[in-house]
Amino acid sequence: MGNSLMSKTHHTQNMKKFFTLFIILTMVATTSLSTNTTKVVGGDISMLTKYIEAGCTYYDFEGHLLDGTSGVLAFMKSQGLNSMRVRLFVDPSKADDEDKGEGVCQDLSYVKILGKQIKNAGLAFLLDLHYSDTWTDPEQHATPDSWNSTDPTTLGNYLYNYTVDVLTQLKNAGAEPDDIQIGNEVTNGLLWPTGYCYANGQGVSTGGIQGKMENFALYLKCGAEACREVCPNARIIIHTELSNNGWGAKTLYTTLESYNVDYDIIGLSYYPYFHGKMNVLEDVLSSLERSQPTKKIQIVETGYYSMWQPSIGEGYDYSNTYPISDAGQKAFTEALIEKLNSHPNVNGLYWWWMEGNEKGNTSGKNVTTNWYGASLWNNNTGMPNQALASLQKFLDEPSATDELRLYTFFINQTGWGKVYAYSNYWTQEEGETVYSDSWPGTLCTSAGSATVDGNTYGKYRFDCPTSVTTIRNIPMHIRYNNGNGDEAWEMGFLNGATYRRYQNGGQNITECYMLTLLDGAGKTDHTSDFWCRKAVQVINMGYDRIFTANQPSTICLPFALTSEEVSRAGKFYKLTAYDGNNLTFSPVNATEAYTPYLFMAAESGQPFLSLGVKDIGETSLIDVSGDEAVMKGVMERQSIGSTDDHVVFGYLESSGEFVRVKSGNINPFRAYIIIPRTAVNTNALQLSFLDTEIIKEESANKCAEGQVFTLGGMTATPNYKGIIIRNGKKQVVR
Repeated sequence: MGNSLMSKTHHTQNMKKFFTLFIILTMVATTSLSTNTTKVVGGDISMLTKYIEAGCTYYDFEGHLLDGTSGVLAFMKSQGLNSMRVRLFVDPSKADDEDKGEGVCQDLSYVKILGKQIKNAGLAFLLDLHYSDTWTDPEQHATPDSWNSTDPTTLGNYLYNYTVDVLTQLKNAGAEPDDIQIGNEVTNGLLWPTGYCYANGQGVSTGGIQGKMENFALYLKCGAEACREVCPNARIIIHTELSNNGWGAKTLYTTLESYNVDYDIIGLSYYPYFHGKMNVLEDVLSSLERSQPTKKIQIVETGYYSMWQPSIGEGYDYSNTYPISDAGQKAFTEALIEKLNSHPNVNGLYWWWMEGNEKGNTSGKNVTTNWYGASLWNNNTGMPNQALASLQKFLDEPSATDELRLYTFFINQTGWGKVYAYSNYWTQEEGETVYSDSWPGTLCTSAGSATVDGNTYGKYRFDCPTSVTTIRNIPMHIRYNNGNGDEAWEMGFLNGATYRRYQNGGQNITECYMLTLLDGAGKTDHTSDFWCRKAVQVINMGYDRIFTANQPSTICLPFALTSEEVSRAGKFYKLTAYDGNNLTFSPVNATEAYTPYLFMAAESGQPFLSLGVKDIGETSLIDVSGDEAVMKGVMERQSIGSTDDHVVFGYLESSGEFVRVKSGNINPFRAYIIIPRTAVNTNALQLSFLDTEIIKEESANKCAEGQVFTLGGMTATPNYKGIIIRNGKKQVVR
């Protein structure tokens, strides 16, 4: 953003106002999609140094004075913020007085100091390179005065060398950026007039000099090259303000893709009073998620007034919904976060000029010539606004106090009146196995009774009493006793398992009596997760999942199935080939543990609910390859998502296809496909089965009438490619 507070209404005026609404078909990998990636939330604090130098005072929510820049940063971190943004101008001394009065002052020396303070506070640092001596936005992108040239090659060299020098100096000063914007709101290019162009590639002529998209792309490439060279771990952002223009946003980033511009993140500005309602922003986000599925999206500038809202520009007046007040600003912030968190590719949110605060100013003049009523600090009191605390809600990751509901049942058959539980774990340290105690003994919770072999016994439940975020963080085994030192050891931790302790000929015996794997469809609390750290034998094994007859489902179980069990349940198929559009599966007579398959039940129901004795080894997942396609199974609820290198496909039972997935979660005991991006040319993969035995008599009759079937006996879709059966004969459709 440039000076959005002033009379200039620079946002969106040079772009055509086309809006395209896309109906997004959410690709579900066995459950609803959501993002589970590292997210950043914070604000642009480019003027904080100036406010502190002017004697302005900042307080926390309890009214305690914050000690200078370090105190303000520490407070914001305590509120859950994790990243701060700072702008950088090439030579702000060349800016005119009006722009200087509105906040143009950040030269390299200034940014070195503030950037180091941000890093020292334990926060991430987003560097906003303006590549100009003053504000840049869709209405102005002046080439720096010292880069006095109209030759694109020369200007590209200037930009590259400048970026290398800036990043090198910041690194040496202890202020290495974690994220870098190569340009600020580059909607209409940068380094005007040579890089002046529109999203569709149309150049703009200024004073006889023709701006070109190829020049703009060259400048971005030079900036990206410098970033990769000096700060290889930093993420590169290309920032526009096209949050109200789906056509423009999609067109611009698609055009840059055609020029092979290197970047990681799409950055957007969104201010409702410039860009309109949130549903307009949502349309743009959906459009970008569809057209640029591999790119993350960040709102690198947003804001909403808590006081003194000026006249509305081309956007929307939300004041009737969210009053211009502290509470209204908070409500807007939380509504925006709710919208953003519904989009899996959005992983960043920054509040612009959040630090604005003239309280206690002792300099004799305002820090800026205009106050900003959308700051997150109150200019009159120096106290933070409620919205500052609300920003942390953007981080939808589990908190440190969230406990997974992991539990084991114990059946006491020795007459004990109560059961105490202890948990312990083994670790590998320098090649040696080391034992550790954890979680002091706790009385288990009574869970009623259990009937075993006709006898009724007391049943107790042991809940995992620590905060863990994955089932693999729990101990390797558990022991329990009667409080008098009489102990029994339970090897392995199987979620939802029932162990029993009994006597046989005077000998105490413990065993995993029962384990039923829960289906877990739609679950988010990990109660259906499974992860075994030690080999155990289960006396009664079951998998509580309902299958539909002759409908393929992915399956990956922690135990093997015999040929008799497979024959009784239905048919299992293993991935064997991939040809770019189709996945081929071959039948197997028996299955291996921890290996993914496609399964077609002979009858609808729960064919694995009661399986008797099963041996379960320590968890070790096995991938299955068919040419360049790899089928991967899961034992615990897991995040999946496509990357720059690979595309992920999740299975949709409703369509009988593996469909492309941007990001999402897959529940336990299922599987997905991963394929190198270079080997993918479709959004959905068809299935072929290398046997024809399941084509029933009625299906064969339909074949004679011209009906088309896959080799698996399913009705083929009109666009199906691969081996088919038509009129009783095999055909290959390409």
